Amino acid sequence: MCRHCPETISRVRASTSLVGGSRCANFFRWKKNEKGFKERHWRKSDFSYYYEKMCFKLPEVCEGRAFIFDVRRDFRLKAIAIELSDVRTVGECRQRCLDESCPAATFESSTKTCRFYNQTRQESEGEEAPGVDYYENACRPERRRCENGRVDFIMAQHADVASFGIQAGTRSVRDCMRECIDSTAFHCRSLQYNPKTNECYISGF
Repeated sequence: MCRHCPETISRVRASTSLVGGSRCANFFRWKKNEKGFKERHWRKSDFSYYYEKMCFKLPEVCEGRAFIFDVRRDFRLKAIAIELSDVRTVGECRQRCLDESCPAATFESSTKTCRFYNQTRQESEGEEAPGVDYYENACRPERRRCENGRVDFIMAQHADVASFGIQAGTRSVRDCMRECIDSTAFHCRSLQYNPKTNECYISGF
């Protein structure tokens, strides 16, 4: 990753990074929705990720985690939701979810509505919902992955992990599986292993 920014980190409010052929980070003093940012910097790309700096009061269990929320735009669960009438901003919605350890939450920007769910998208069906942001809480205390203590992996050849995952170094496929099982950075649900290069990637998806 490269950084070309004369500002100090404390003034950086957003950044983008590329994956694939180019691994470069760009830092900005503006957020995506602030005047001037979209006109000068915003463009869609299949090979880049956008990050926005935010401040949260984190529970102790979240220390050392790779991320706080798994976010999906224009998405919601089909499960029963609890509407929080006293929450009117997305920041308040996210913080309340952390404070109350809710499994997942959504925020609808047009109506400023925050909803909590007792399930996640691994446990319930979802659907497209324009204007709704889905937040899956990655800071909840870990549940047991398998009640009987046995962990099985299902292999799909010539497939890719949707989120690209976090690189776990060069190792054997068994070590890659163990890295996924023992990961403390997040709840690992899948892995990607390249037998030609021995590269291992683990993912929360």
